[in-house]
Amino acid sequence: MAQAVGGPAAPIQPFPGSFWTANVTELFERAAYYSMASFVVIYLGQLGFGESWPSFLNSTVLWGLVYFLPILSGTIADQIGFRRALLIAFVLLSAGYLLMGYPVWFGGSALALTIGREVTASTRDIVVIVAAILLIGVGGSVIKPCISGTVQKTAGARATLGFAIFYMVINIGSLFGRGTAFVVRSGSGVETVLLVVAVCSLAAAGLVSLVYWTTKAGKEKVSVWIPTIGFLLIVASAGAAIFLLFGARAAERGSAAPAQLSYIFAVSAVASAVAFFVVLLAYREPAAAPGTPTKPKRSVGRILADMVLVLGSLRFALFLVVMSGFFFIYNQVYNVIPLYAKRVVETNPAMDLYTAANPFVIVCLQLLISRTFGKLRPIRSMIFGTVIISVAMVINLLPLYTAGGIRAIAANWLPIASVFIVLTVALIAIGELFTSPRMYEYIGALAPKGQEGLFLGYANLPLALGSMVGGPVGAFLFNRIMAKNAATLPNGLLELDRTQNMLGWLILMGIGLVSAAALWQFNRWIDRPAQAVRKTDDPGRGIRPEAGAEAKPPATITALGGLCLALAAWSLAAALALAWSTITGSAALSRGGAFSGWFVACGLIGWTVLQASVGLKMMRRRSWARGVFIVAFPTLWALSSTWFSSAALLASVAVWLLGMWLLTRRSAMEFFAED
Repeated sequence: MAQAVGGPAAPIQPFPGSFWTANVTELFERAAYYSMASFVVIYLGQLGFGESWPSFLNSTVLWGLVYFLPILSGTIADQIGFRRALLIAFVLLSAGYLLMGYPVWFGGSALALTIGREVTASTRDIVVIVAAILLIGVGGSVIKPCISGTVQKTAGARATLGFAIFYMVINIGSLFGRGTAFVVRSGSGVETVLLVVAVCSLAAAGLVSLVYWTTKAGKEKVSVWIPTIGFLLIVASAGAAIFLLFGARAAERGSAAPAQLSYIFAVSAVASAVAFFVVLLAYREPAAAPGTPTKPKRSVGRILADMVLVLGSLRFALFLVVMSGFFFIYNQVYNVIPLYAKRVVETNPAMDLYTAANPFVIVCLQLLISRTFGKLRPIRSMIFGTVIISVAMVINLLPLYTAGGIRAIAANWLPIASVFIVLTVALIAIGELFTSPRMYEYIGALAPKGQEGLFLGYANLPLALGSMVGGPVGAFLFNRIMAKNAATLPNGLLELDRTQNMLGWLILMGIGLVSAAALWQFNRWIDRPAQAVRKTDDPGRGIRPEAGAEAKPPATITALGGLCLALAAWSLAAALALAWSTITGSAALSRGGAFSGWFVACGLIGWTVLQASVGLKMMRRRSWARGVFIVAFPTLWALSSTWFSSAALLASVAVWLLGMWLLTRRSAMEFFAED
């Protein structure tokens, strides 16, 4: 009778077709991006962009756009529809990837064997490459909100399973995109490439089926080792099949024309074109699953206002800076590590295969780590992950002390330094598994009650911040610290001074450890009783003055505002001096030198305006100015001063540290009425 009254449990509905179409689309998009991601700084360096600009264009511009613009592009996609937004995005991506290869394919430019210090690229190549990176950045920023929005709408109550599949698909596409790019750029024939693509497709289908089987209802008690071993077997079998195909057809590569590194962009363009047709032919605008909350549409103006609100929160602004240290180190997988491999270890490193250790580890160990350490507190998990990536950097010291040095061949296979590069990437992937998923959980707990969704919408800002700083600062670490006093060998590789080489890796480790310590201290700070900022029996303490009342800033804020204005004056003087020297010395400067001079001068002028605005508005009790100081000062000043002056960089760091101390004083917190 009881069963008749209650009725049988409702059967679990399968995911709709749009869910799977979105995941297939994401697989091809990630395959396209990671086909070329590991080689961007190397390619641009060989194309004549010098030793610093490739890192800036790759990390600061490309990664900055991809991870910052979704705040705006997601809203635009909501307005015009996901399907139309995806079609436009893949047109932009395909055009961008084709333009990346244009200088070599159609422009007559040749890739140098080594990366030079000066900018030698033609004006045409500079314009084409900058346009390509902007197209890829803007197009890529549209994809993630559309695909994740589709998963959220169609998964309904099974959002956890839906996003588990989504995350696995991202790394499957990354893994097999890199493998395909390696085969193509090695000069393999069309038949070999098609066979490799077929193997990758079968393996991808097997991996997705396994993760679906493992995470569906009723499988919670299945031993985690069963799917883990299954993941390993599938990936290992696919790798062995590709290795056999690649080795069996060595003769066709020997008779083919020498392969070009630019072929990786052809792979990216084709994968983007395939994704375009998947969306065009199969993707349908998703209907929300039952139980899925409706997200209100926001205008661009509302987004900007929300950003001011978010940055006005001292807790969240500090967290952005503290957490960006992890992503600063993560960004070096595509910055310092490729430069080190290409300019120091090997003349032709297989960076696509070396960095494939990242998606390999995530695909095979994601479920194992999430189930084993899932009950660890989010802050402890993030600290542990940050310590892991710090250790990942310092292990590169070990090859310096092996017999034969960093280029000694290990097991008749690879230079010992390249083996440790692979281990570094694998360890960073483990750190990512401990940190990235738990960051979203921590931000949700950090946000004010009722504003969790708003703050989670800005969860990618630490990644954007870490990448924007990581590019130029990483290039500075390699070129000015690790490569200092280096000798050039006959084959073009650099023979680094052991002390300078060691110093570079120790600095990277130190940044990671400082970030871990800052996370720990930050968590202690927000957990302690906020006696200084809570209302007390004192009628004047911790209460914001009435609207329109002018509150006199305390000495701490006045001092900080004065420091901001002083830096603004310094920046303006530096900009004018740099512009004057560029004008008067334009005849003696190369095209790249003149471009660099004007670029930095314009950046310093914009930075002057921002510094002065922050200083003045902070003294008028504007919370957004405090947030901009915390987040933007270490970012924008580092970008401009990397080319301008190391002394200016040190001065700005000192001002920022002093400002952080002043902002956490009791008088400053009461002035902003932080609760």
